[in-house]
Amino acid sequence: MELFINNLILLSVTSSIFIVLTHLVYSLSKDRYTAKWKYYIWLILAIRLLIPLDISIKSLSLNVPTFQGSISKDEVSINENLSNESLNHPLGNLTSMPDSNLKNTSNQTFENTTHKEEISKTEKTKVVKTLTPHQIAFIIWLSGILAFMGIDIIKYCIFKRKLTRWSLSIKNGQYNEVLSDSLNKMKINNTVNLYVSKAVYTPMLAGIIKPSIYIPHENYSLEELEIIIKHELIHYKRHDLLYKLLLMLVKDVHWFNPFVHFMAVEANKDLELICDEEVVKNKDFEYRERYSKLLLDSASAAKSQVHLATGIFGGVKTIKRRFVNILNVRQYKKGYKFTAGIALLLIISNLFVSCGEKVGISPQPGETNNTVTRDLWDLPEEDEDLAQRMALRSYGADMPVLVYASDKIAIVSAYWGIAVYDLVKERLSRVVDLISINMSHTQGDFCRIVSVNKEGTHIIIKRMFKDPKNPVPTYLYDIEKDKLEITQQEEFEEYSDNIYSDDNKEVQNLLKDTVWGSFNYNFAKIGPDKWIGLKYDISEWYDMRSLYLYVFDNGNVSKKQIFSKYNDLPPWPTEAEIIEKHLSHIKGGKRYEDHIAFEGLTEEEVMKNFRKGNEWTYIETDDGMEKYKKKISNYDVIIGVNAYTDTDTNETILRIRVNN
Repeated sequence: MELFINNLILLSVTSSIFIVLTHLVYSLSKDRYTAKWKYYIWLILAIRLLIPLDISIKSLSLNVPTFQGSISKDEVSINENLSNESLNHPLGNLTSMPDSNLKNTSNQTFENTTHKEEISKTEKTKVVKTLTPHQIAFIIWLSGILAFMGIDIIKYCIFKRKLTRWSLSIKNGQYNEVLSDSLNKMKINNTVNLYVSKAVYTPMLAGIIKPSIYIPHENYSLEELEIIIKHELIHYKRHDLLYKLLLMLVKDVHWFNPFVHFMAVEANKDLELICDEEVVKNKDFEYRERYSKLLLDSASAAKSQVHLATGIFGGVKTIKRRFVNILNVRQYKKGYKFTAGIALLLIISNLFVSCGEKVGISPQPGETNNTVTRDLWDLPEEDEDLAQRMALRSYGADMPVLVYASDKIAIVSAYWGIAVYDLVKERLSRVVDLISINMSHTQGDFCRIVSVNKEGTHIIIKRMFKDPKNPVPTYLYDIEKDKLEITQQEEFEEYSDNIYSDDNKEVQNLLKDTVWGSFNYNFAKIGPDKWIGLKYDISEWYDMRSLYLYVFDNGNVSKKQIFSKYNDLPPWPTEAEIIEKHLSHIKGGKRYEDHIAFEGLTEEEVMKNFRKGNEWTYIETDDGMEKYKKKISNYDVIIGVNAYTDTDTNETILRIRVNN
């Protein structure tokens, strides 16, 4: 979509230049050259304008940049009622999941934070649903085509209906003989009918499928009629009605371009000039005078131009130009050199000019914008709490993955969300909470896809499998603006092509002297001999603070800790720590890392055992799971508690899930 709109605009601009150039050359040479050469230029331009595709030779083409940086989106705001349960407490879904699944995703299934702390306290969230600028442009362009084309079709249908109703076949035998003789002289084998019609004010040729000649009355002399029929048959023989149809389509497709409308007007004038030249070819001055008088009489009776029909239309300047052209007995030059020259330039422009890479006009990571007091690539203050929570998250069933990297930024995706790291200033710049929008699953039926455009400016987050009964929106994240929105866009025109899996030969050769199996799945090539990999470096922390980006640059290796800003924070309490230190009031049972098993007790008795004497503050019950809160090491820790029966061991399990 984006590439198509860019190509359409580039084509319209370059064609406008050629329209102006053609008209300028003609204006300077019209007293010496025929209009035929211009006719062919308009034809070539019209055909090209109806193919708004890039036909350039990429390896040789000059790239015209398209700007992207600060994208201003037309936004349509909608209020969607999102319940607290769906936004803030995804724990409710746990009871419907198999227990084996829960054991493998202990940190993934009980995550109930929102992207902002403020959102978690509200009952209604304003979700901004937007279309990309190129999608909006496409809709406007398509709407314009339908409107202009619809108007043209309606006008033509009205004219044809009127023409059919008020037209009669010529009964005058002499008129029909003139028509028959003219067809024979011009070697036209097809049948062309002659009608008299009250619907027309000037002689014309009309009818795309079966062209016919229409005259307003039967008062013409045989000599005048012969000239009229010859004029219209020249239009017929040259297929000028199809030429007019082509011009109408081009004008409708490029309705937004005034130069194309100008070209259509000029091309219609040229049709008449060329036809005049053919009518008076090799004729004496007296014949030319009679022809001019006939044109003048017809022009004085003409009222308005008719769609897809020839006729005497145009202003005083047009009629005057035709008279000069008709009465000039000297031979005009063909001007085919002009046709060849301009056509060659047009071909070159189409083969060697194309839309290039987007030019960002906003600050890049590591750079500052002098028009603001704060670096746009600083981590927003309102995201500090979310970034801190991410840093303290434990390992999940799925490791984080490097989804994009350049020499400026690296983007990491995991069950907890997305982190954008500024490689220039070596700091965390952006974080996106995927749990709050129900996009945390990295496998299974609810698996989500995180894709980044080639420029590393926007991210699409969507479900891999669509469920019509339970639709989940697709999201677009603008990295610079730190803006997450619902979108209709499902994919980008171009994606990054520098991500390689760890079984790639170049990657394996890069890591031949390294324990490469500890790296997380994939690597990014950001230079001829420069690579980036993602790796857990567990030494002091057993959470996301152990996540490092390793940069391999011409044999040199450096590492950058993604969440280094939060190294001084104490670790977030785990299920095992909660069970060991903060559930001491529970009597009996066998204690494990994430649950306590009881024998001989019912599920209700186990829950009563937990509730009795505990120091946790009750919050709510959601789908059978009770939620409690307690401050531990200055963290507001929320746990989910429920009881179920393990049919394999016949034990009653008190399950604990920690949210951070």
